Order: sequence, then structure tokens, then C-alpha cells
Amino acid sequence: MPQHPKYSNSPKRDLDRLYELLDEMERYGLVHEDIHQNLDDVMTQLHPDATRRLLQLETGNEDGEEDLQFVPGVTALFHYVEPSEQPQFIQDLRNLIAHCIYADTWSTEGVAEAVRSERNMDYYRQHVMLVEDTETLERYAYARRTTWFPSAITPPRVGAYEISPTEHDPKHSGFAYWDGTQWYASRVLLADCLSQPRIADELSRWDYCWRGLVTPQG
Repeated sequence: MPQHPKYSNSPKRDLDRLYELLDEMERYGLVHEDIHQNLDDVMTQLHPDATRRLLQLETGNEDGEEDLQFVPGVTALFHYVEPSEQPQFIQDLRNLIAHCIYADTWSTEGVAEAVRSERNMDYYRQHVMLVEDTETLERYAYARRTTWFPSAITPPRVGAYEISPTEHDPKHSGFAYWDGTQWYASRVLLADCLSQPRIADELSRWDYCWRGLVTPQG
């Protein structure tokens, strides 16, 4: 029996991860590339408001009627979904992928209704893991950052820094506070990092690969 899903607190991140998963399954022949056509078709049925907004802008169809010759891709459609509806979009996409994998037919007849019947946002929220500080990353998306520094080099100033779990091909993995002498345990959210008590129990057991903003933010 499949285990419970583990969603993140960033629908955009989940969208990227689901497509990375599909790419890997295609690579090893576990799914056929034609699965994307079914995903596109059914997701437009499940999210008609976003589909209408996309078609109005992309095709110039002012009345919002669907152009049957143009079925938008899932990743394009996601950008026209209201932020409050993005978690439902991700749950729908996850359940639709599962349906396509386990179904014995390529037919999409009745699939939208089947996926819609599985909607359960309470269940979704119970399985969301805090893995990304979306708000902070968006706020500083265009701020200049330093290069990644190895753990052997310590920051020049006291403060919170982005940290990476690896020094080879480093990637953002939360924030950690440097007090001028030592590191404190990392946190996913910058706000939690800044409010973290500076006590011995919160000290990190290791040093971090890190980077900071070129210009300190007030």
C-alpha cells in the first residue's frame, strides 16, 4: 500500500519535484512520454478558471471560451492559478499522476471527476513538511549574494546566513546564525533563525558552508 505523500510548504517546489520525478521515470521506462498529454488535458478540466485566464492572455480570446486546438501545459497553467488554490492544484496533480501510472487505459474519460472526488485539503495540510522559506527567498530573489564559502572560512559579521548541507555543488538549505565565534543550529525559516535563543542547547554540532547578502539588509 502506498505511503502518505510528503508535500512541502512551497507548491512551486512541489511542482518542480513532481516533474523531476516524471523525468526520471521516463528515463527508465517506467512511464511513457505520452503521459504529459493526459496530464495537460485533465488538469485544464480540474482548474477551468486558471485555464480561462491563460487562454485569454495567450490566445487573445477575450470571452474566455476554451480553444480546443490549444491545451495548455501543466507548468504553464500553474502560473495562472490563484495562490490560495495552488495547494489544491498540487494535490490534484499528484493524484492524477498516480491515476495515470496505475490505470489500465489511456482514456481520460471520467478521470477529472475521479481526481476531484479525492480532494481533501485537511489531509493535504496534515502531510505538509516545512522545507522552504518561500516568503524570504522571494523577498531577496534579486538581492546580490556572495559566493558560497566553505565551512573552513567563517563569516566576517554576526548575523544569519544561508547555509548548504554540502560544499560540493552547494544549494540553499535554510539559515543559520553566526555569533562571531560559533554557529547555531539551522532553521528552515529565517524568522525562526533570528528569534532562536542563543543558548548552549541551540549550538550547532558542525560548521556550515554559507553565503550572505553582498549588502546587509536593514
